[in-house]
Amino acid sequence: MQKGGEQMSKKRIIYKNQDAESMLKWRSKEADVYLNLERNFHQILFIHKYKNLSQPRRILEYGCAFGDLLAIIQTLNKEHTIYGVEVVEKVAHIAESQIGQDRVFIQSCEKKVPVKSSSIDIAFSFDMIEHVGSKKKIKQMLKEINRVLKDDGLCIIVSPNFSWIMKLIYNFTGNNWMNNKEFHPNQYTMKQLIKEVEEELEIKNIDKGFDLNFFTRILSKFGVYKHLCIVAGKK
Repeated sequence: MQKGGEQMSKKRIIYKNQDAESMLKWRSKEADVYLNLERNFHQILFIHKYKNLSQPRRILEYGCAFGDLLAIIQTLNKEHTIYGVEVVEKVAHIAESQIGQDRVFIQSCEKKVPVKSSSIDIAFSFDMIEHVGSKKKIKQMLKEINRVLKDDGLCIIVSPNFSWIMKLIYNFTGNNWMNNKEFHPNQYTMKQLIKEVEEELEIKNIDKGFDLNFFTRILSKFGVYKHLCIVAGKK
């Protein structure tokens, strides 16, 4: 069971390390292009569920990594104006090659972005904040999102579920790297993430996952779901 779990985790993870060399190695040698595309489209559908992407939008992603998700969003609608924030410089340069040098801000998440106040329709972060060890940085990021959001804009925050039951499941299925505090120093339960977000933004909706199928939606009633998803607006 452990061996099978390890093989499954190797297929499904994005990358286990946040340093440039590990991320670039993953992209060139280990990444499954089709699984990554599937993940990106789940994310796009989740965003579209709350904010119609068929209309031109000004979009900001925190933790854009290689820029894959933003590039797909731009391809689907050329009228979108997209921006990404990425702290790993070598990775950010790849994002620049995909979405434009002036559209990627190479900086830490808590820094002010060069975007006008009340100008962004959608700000989102998928599986990023768990990597940020400082609560102060997360607080500053949420404050900055509140600044740049339009009055009817939306912020979508998605992070792995680190409830006690999910931590057991990660260990049992060979995904014990998920519980590693060095890789995921910021581990939220839904209650903790709600508290974090509602201090700076107005929570609109709480969701239990952007990629849940019928079976996992049943399990979610018992606290078994991988992603914490919060949709918030300007405060």
